[in-house]
Amino acid sequence: MKLYLIASGDFEREDFLRRVREALEGGVDWVQIRIKDRRESLEVGKQVLALKRDFPFKLIINDFPEVAAELGADGIHLGEDDPPVKEVREWFRGIIGASCYDDLQRALEAQEAGADYVAFGSLFPTRTKERYRRVAPEVIVEARKRLRIPICVIGGIGRENFHRVLALEPDIIAISSAIFQASSPRREASFFKGKMLYYLSSKPFKGGKMKESELSETLLREDSEFRELYEKHREYEEVLEKLLSKRPLSPEEEVEIKKIKKLKLKIKDRMQEILVREREKRVG
Repeated sequence: MKLYLIASGDFEREDFLRRVREALEGGVDWVQIRIKDRRESLEVGKQVLALKRDFPFKLIINDFPEVAAELGADGIHLGEDDPPVKEVREWFRGIIGASCYDDLQRALEAQEAGADYVAFGSLFPTRTKERYRRVAPEVIVEARKRLRIPICVIGGIGRENFHRVLALEPDIIAISSAIFQASSPRREASFFKGKMLYYLSSKPFKGGKMKESELSETLLREDSEFRELYEKHREYEEVLEKLLSKRPLSPEEEVEIKKIKKLKLKIKDRMQEILVREREKRVG
């Protein structure tokens, strides 16, 4: 399950980029640049692409396949007024997403045309678009039965209804204003990502339930990345303990403590992602 930020809104360039960075710090997996001006989409896309130096995310460009190709972005998202999926698939080798609104047949056709994921929505009332179509939850349920490719849900998703979104178990959850227009995109992204991870980690394993501690022990034996992260986390714990035992702290040591705490959080988040991934493999 991926958290997909739709970066859209009337912000100054610097503020727009700050909001994208904050959302990535909060745990967003994918970022879509939804800007209706081609040149502006290209220029902003270049600056967002540079954030890949710090964050492992997928960059998707809305509406402009040629911009996505020029940037070397990970993918393109196409709506009903954009070139058809089949036409773009002939020359674009990245991820192609297709808006299907409330139409399951459109999603099936997009899948056959070469789309990598389809998006349904608006799931709830939204202020992001003036005109939108509502999709019934039953359409998502049926889509999960009939589609082979990932399903994305979008539209009006916020804290108050997120539990209902999780219950539909989409592969991708796209959120715009609830993250991007928030006073703290980092805090809101972290909230949604945390809820997603908690939901996934609470699902039962195939063949019965397994405690997270048991899965952790298994991964320490069998997964080299998980083991390295665990050892690095313990190493940082020891360094932090030594630093915190010293009083008073120098300004340099205070900076070092903040740095280590951030690194510990990143390691813990990655370990949690591995736990969720392995749990999903065992979910019945």
